[in-house]
Amino acid sequence: MKWINHHRLFNHIKRANTGLLLFNLLLLLMIVFVPFPTALLAQQYAVHPDQNLAAKIYSGTFALALRGTQESAPEQKCRSACR
Repeated sequence: MKWINHHRLFNHIKRANTGLLLFNLLLLLMIVFVPFPTALLAQQYAVHPDQNLAAKIYSGTFALALRGTQESAPEQKCRSACR
């Protein structure tokens, strides 16, 4: 789902600056990183279902990704790059 949204977003962008490219790189890095905390969560839950550190790492990954997209790409910045 993230890949489809990412592709659709970049269909609207006419020009890009360094900030947008760095933001894009970080966003893609977070998307690529998701399988690692997912595997950690699955492995740790199978072995120690009563411990929740893996769940905190998993949810922290998504919290950082969401926070980064909200903070790093405000609508007015996208509007100037999308024209």
